[in-house]
Amino acid sequence: MDNPPNFKYILDNIVNSINLGPNSIDERLYKGPIDRVFLGLMAHANTINHARLVALEETFPMTRTAMGEDNFNQISRKYIELPHIRICHNGDIGHGFADYLQEEGQDIAIIDLAKIEWAWLKSYHAMADDILTLEQLGRFDEAGLLSAMLRTTYSFFQIPLNAPLHGDLHEILGDMSASDVAAIAVHRPHEQLLFIPLNHVQYQLINMIDKGTKIENILSHIIQEMGFNDPLPILIDIIQMQILSIEP
Repeated sequence: MDNPPNFKYILDNIVNSINLGPNSIDERLYKGPIDRVFLGLMAHANTINHARLVALEETFPMTRTAMGEDNFNQISRKYIELPHIRICHNGDIGHGFADYLQEEGQDIAIIDLAKIEWAWLKSYHAMADDILTLEQLGRFDEAGLLSAMLRTTYSFFQIPLNAPLHGDLHEILGDMSASDVAAIAVHRPHEQLLFIPLNHVQYQLINMIDKGTKIENILSHIIQEMGFNDPLPILIDIIQMQILSIEP
């Protein structure tokens, strides 16, 4: 071929040939009969599909256990064939899995569990961050302390629960009853990934802090909106979870 297609064209043709059939094959790119070429492409596609199924299994092991292997595998095979999922990198393939489980009518607790496991992966890959300590706050004068801006760390994610915890994750409750847990937090202080059950007060306050709130406003919120006379113990409790950072 005098003017060979560029690399992007070749990749696009491979994908289109697999998705749309042998009529999409550009004969200039291959040697031999088209039917044999198509068989080779389909074998490649089967290898890719297997890798994508394995990626889902490794991303959602607790969800798979809770759903049962047959149910999980059946839904996974349909999920990886969705057009917007077919173009995803294997590392990002699970981003819409919880929503798809909802579309498929799965149990609410199963959907929560899938969201928590996806949050775990996001936390694992999140950028490292400086964790706020009580010692840091002790260096401020009163005016500086009240105006200090707090936010959650980059590796922190919280998933509100719509049903009691399901399957293996139930073990992280410890002494807390299911009715006490409003959300599950996932975060990575000092490179160690943790699941933390949050009660309703903790969840509400962390939601309020989120991407950036002054300590003055946090304390005011605890008193005026949450109805506590002494806001400091509640804020200290959140700080000691090692999920906050302070804006410079």
